[in-house]
Amino acid sequence: MADSEQHRGETMDHNQTEAYRRRFQTVTEHIERHLDDDLSLERLSAVAHFSPFHFHRQFAAYCGVPLGRYIQLLRLKRASYRLAFAPLDKVTDIALDAGFQHGESFSRAFKQTFGLTPSQFRQHPDWASWHRCLPRPPTKRIDPMRVDIIQFPQTAVAALTHQGLPERINDTAARFIQWRKATGGSPVATSRTYGLAPDDPATTEGAAFRFTLCGSVEPPSPRTMSGV
Repeated sequence: MADSEQHRGETMDHNQTEAYRRRFQTVTEHIERHLDDDLSLERLSAVAHFSPFHFHRQFAAYCGVPLGRYIQLLRLKRASYRLAFAPLDKVTDIALDAGFQHGESFSRAFKQTFGLTPSQFRQHPDWASWHRCLPRPPTKRIDPMRVDIIQFPQTAVAALTHQGLPERINDTAARFIQWRKATGGSPVATSRTYGLAPDDPATTEGAAFRFTLCGSVEPPSPRTMSGV
């Protein structure tokens, strides 16, 4: 009898944990899709179907940081991509899009988070440190991913394979973008971009992890950089 009650209690705890995980996974996905929309406590607690008070406490426990800081970190993450890959975008415009009214406050928050000013990061992105600073909620997926099989004509591509730590893949992406801009053989604005992932970062050792970046080209493709 006691064993039966214990098993029932463990099952209830497991089910509650999975239910909470599902709710917070929905919330974090909602935040990433709506960084420019209303992300108030009231709005997000409604998405999670919690009271604002309970949601605020549980979110920090689930994600490791308070809600406001989590949102700020994701906006700073988006800003860092623009700094690294959109060199013509003004820092002041990037700051506004990240939710900062003044460039000084943006620079201060950016440096406190990533250890570099926006200008320094733009010149020499430190993706390894960047990766360590960003929140990583539990990643167990509850719902199966939707897979769409799409058929299209055979396409010639230029490819550059990243091998090494997943955290450094943006270094390889920067090299590939530089090649595309320099040669004109695969214009970023008009050519299609693909990613080939033969390895799972969750099960592959860092040094062995591979990911191939591809951009459609009109053959023959110019070769101006080793590896492409």
